[in-house]
Amino acid sequence: RRRRQAVEQSSGSVADEQTGLPNQRALPVLIGSALRRSGSHDAPFALLRCTVTNLDEIERSHGSEVTRAAMGALSERLVQRLRSADTVTRTSTDAFTVIAEDLGDAQDAAGVAYRLLASVVEDVMVFDHAVAVEMVIGIAVGDSAAVPDALIRDASRASIDARSDGV
Repeated sequence: RRRRQAVEQSSGSVADEQTGLPNQRALPVLIGSALRRSGSHDAPFALLRCTVTNLDEIERSHGSEVTRAAMGALSERLVQRLRSADTVTRTSTDAFTVIAEDLGDAQDAAGVAYRLLASVVEDVMVFDHAVAVEMVIGIAVGDSAAVPDALIRDASRASIDARSDGV
């Protein structure tokens, strides 16, 4: 019983309370696994930082309860758009980071980003509210020689650049 409680407590510390997705603390471990698989499969992988750009506007228009529910619904959409081998994490209040593995080449990451962006084309319906979500994605591609912290930094920087460019 104690072991089970310890496992539940430790797994709870690496999961986002709202969505149940792995959180920022789980990201280095997940990237480490992707690095190992990248080496064994000789295939690149990508980190895609998905940042919701209008979260403050959603909060002002609909309130915090609807905003939380909209982010939960968005997390489900993101998971549905991906292959089972890809992993969605909730890395901050306004952002998700996706680890897309077994890519044929670096260009395949753009295809993953396209699928993720397609998840916000339609409004998210929560509590009888249609919530428009705007999102930008920053991409960092790596292989078995990549440095996890550098990939995280590069994906975040790319997301910030995309937001400032309006692309």
